[in-house]
Amino acid sequence: MNSIKTVVGGTIGTNCYIIEDNNEVVLIDFVPEVEGEIIQRKLKVSKVLLTHIHFDHFELLCNFQKKFDFELYLSKFAYENINNKEYNLLYFIEDSSEIDNINLKNAKVVKENDIIKLNNTEILVLETPGHSQDSLSYIIKEKQLVFSGDLLFYQSIGRTDFVGSDYKTLIKSVERLFSATNDSYTVYPGHGPETNIGFEKKSNPFL
Repeated sequence: MNSIKTVVGGTIGTNCYIIEDNNEVVLIDFVPEVEGEIIQRKLKVSKVLLTHIHFDHFELLCNFQKKFDFELYLSKFAYENINNKEYNLLYFIEDSSEIDNINLKNAKVVKENDIIKLNNTEILVLETPGHSQDSLSYIIKEKQLVFSGDLLFYQSIGRTDFVGSDYKTLIKSVERLFSATNDSYTVYPGHGPETNIGFEKKSNPFL
């Protein structure tokens, strides 16, 4: 793995991560603003990995799908419900056709302990429900880093007042994430600045 770049965008400031390994690129979640970066730098996106079903993590991905050929990785629940407004939280938007019309032709369902390959980089799938019932975290052990989606933030945790959310489940998922990593791991969350597992264990007021 050569580099990680954060692109912040979309309706509510979601983090999209560009992971590069030689000539191959994986995106963790998607925001519309990342497309300009892809085009400008002539990057080849082979995979997009979704952390969960909420629309701000795949906003306008359906338009991106029409222009680029890549595999979409997501949970079984997201595969079955990603275009369902009750679960993707688009129920309050009258016309959401440009957001929730995800094409699943190239979709790959992933589950606990699956390994996703990016050239020589291995990305481990960890099921971490709570913020949503389908939430996934992605771990790169070799580099000691984790993409936590909306599970864990800098001195905060994900909301649990949505359909499919559950506070106790989220706390158990945070504990599982801590067990699967160590204090040195860098955390790349779905919103806000990056943080560190050891720091969050000691300083997160919600844990």
